[in-house]
Amino acid sequence: VFDLEERNGGGAVNELRLLAAGESVTDDFYGFAVAIDGRRAVIGAPARSDAGFASGAAYVVDVVTGAELAKLSPSDGAALASFGSAVAISGNQVLVGAREAGKTYLFELADGVTSQTETLRLDPGDLPTGASTYYGVSTKLCGNRALIGAAFDGLLAVQSGAAYLIRDLVPELPLASVAKRTDFAPGVVNAEFGSFREAFVDPAGSAAVCAGLTGPGSNRNRDKGIWAQLPLPPHAPLERMISSRMDLSAIFPAGVMAGAVQGLSYNGTNLGFARIALAGTGITSRNNGALISYGANGLKAVLQTGGTTIFGGGGAEEILRFADVAQARTPDLLTVAYTMRIGSGAIFSGNDTGVLSIDSDGLAQDTTPREGSTIPGDPFLDSYGQFLGRAVQSRDTSGMLFPCFRVPFAVGTPVVQLVQDDIVSNPTTVVMQGDPAPSIGGGVVFQSFLGETMTAGDVPIYRTTLSGPGVTRSNNEVLWTELGGTRVMVRKGAEVNPAVEPGVKVSRLLGYWTTDSLDVYVLLKLSGTGITRANDCALYRWDSATLTMHRLIGEGDPACGCDGARVGVIQRVSVGHDSRFMVLCSLVGGSKAANQALFSGNGDGALPDALRLPYLALRKGSRYHSRFHTVTGIRSLNFSLTHDRTGAGGKGLGEVINGQGVAALMVTFDNRAVEVMTGKL
Repeated sequence: VFDLEERNGGGAVNELRLLAAGESVTDDFYGFAVAIDGRRAVIGAPARSDAGFASGAAYVVDVVTGAELAKLSPSDGAALASFGSAVAISGNQVLVGAREAGKTYLFELADGVTSQTETLRLDPGDLPTGASTYYGVSTKLCGNRALIGAAFDGLLAVQSGAAYLIRDLVPELPLASVAKRTDFAPGVVNAEFGSFREAFVDPAGSAAVCAGLTGPGSNRNRDKGIWAQLPLPPHAPLERMISSRMDLSAIFPAGVMAGAVQGLSYNGTNLGFARIALAGTGITSRNNGALISYGANGLKAVLQTGGTTIFGGGGAEEILRFADVAQARTPDLLTVAYTMRIGSGAIFSGNDTGVLSIDSDGLAQDTTPREGSTIPGDPFLDSYGQFLGRAVQSRDTSGMLFPCFRVPFAVGTPVVQLVQDDIVSNPTTVVMQGDPAPSIGGGVVFQSFLGETMTAGDVPIYRTTLSGPGVTRSNNEVLWTELGGTRVMVRKGAEVNPAVEPGVKVSRLLGYWTTDSLDVYVLLKLSGTGITRANDCALYRWDSATLTMHRLIGEGDPACGCDGARVGVIQRVSVGHDSRFMVLCSLVGGSKAANQALFSGNGDGALPDALRLPYLALRKGSRYHSRFHTVTGIRSLNFSLTHDRTGAGGKGLGEVINGQGVAALMVTFDNRAVEVMTGKL
């Protein structure tokens, strides 16, 4: 079987991958019937002779990787049945016809199960089995419905044929429940989960959840907390990490309790950080902010507002607030942008901001990037000026990236610079305000820095405005990469990809995400040729090898399915560290009961472009068996934001999809149940 794509609608096809069964032999008729849904294909081999001559078989294959996932066989296989002469797939359900036997079989796929027999045999009841009816000669699945052909049915006339519509084929939900609204909150007496604020996954697939509580033990619904799956998945139970009014005397002075939980990440394997408020003995408005670590090694105090000795003083200097926090994946590091309290110790307006690196035990790793201090290794002896309150932490090194002012040692005006640093080397200036803008020329210079992140290899990606001749409001913004030098990735007002989408221009830059590769994912608002309000937003992948934008999904694109729906509005995007990504969209032109969908894809650089495109993973309105085996449908889908207010993702905030494609979702069902769920998409 050849996996093909049509290019540019011109009829020419390009072979993407050869799909072959590992055990296929001559005359198996492998590929006699083929169906595809998302990243999986089912392929029939009706002449396979496992249970007798031409008893048949079917195979499930991952079309992205080419790996064979499962072999499907009927429990009553027999010679000459031709099982696999017709196949269909929808989600986790596969329908296989055995036309010579006059039978059709329904399978429900399960991850890791490589040899499966049917879940159910779909018999019409008014037909005899056998070749006299050819029941199962053709099959189709769509959502919870199946259509099965019986070409030789003779009800109206000899071999007049018939088709059977079967409704309410309800599969198991391909997600595992982590927490459900109204479930008891582990570790808290007389309290239940009332709402879910954030949910993230770690590299191993464990989930961490920030939830609001309800019930008699919830302090009139005011309490919040963090719960995480420990030690490792799958299906590990939730354990309380921290919750409001929890005694923290083990990590803070006696009498200190947890207040509100303000945010979290879970980027290390079973290791996360949280920003919380403190209450209780000795806590005032000057020292009620804290950063803590949680996970397999327990709860630890990392950093607190108020008096601190982290910079080597006697404790008179006070931290006022934490402006930004970003967590690494592999090294145990957190990068923190902070502001000090003016008037405490020797703090004044010229030294009250900075960035530091700290580990989960609260041990400072680097505190040198601080306003008022000389920039280490700077040949001009210039100093750090005001920091802008943003910080990026590398996923797998001690590298960090931050914007701040540079104050000249001699006479001069401070200018904003973007600085790259780590805990062992001197910092380097990536670019400064007023520097010439490479490849644009004509006196155009960098004006302001709007956001930043880093790719694999700690390559800076940053968003700036420009000033100079020819720069207007319609073309004054650029997304840059430092891959092989300072390069324009995309510019407001310019064509996105002139060779593929001539006349389509960038109207606005909405978001950008980095991965373990050098590629960058960019969400753009569009204008120009053929662009209307119905198709003016799309997600692209900037290819680091060709230095060009490749469209992944956009508003107005077909959504697959049986009702002709199209992508309406792109609601949310998230990209994981290993190029796995999710796109949440509204749908138009189809059923109103199914007007939202979640698409998932794999942007792995080793794959052909066509295999990087996202596929429909979940859709509103689809009906499933719940964990208690009641039938309900999906009412809405959501996931936590993974980019900051500037649109920068991949900077060390929490992740909702990991390198294995395991995602953390918040799902609302028709029966009003709300659950945090994880699963491989």
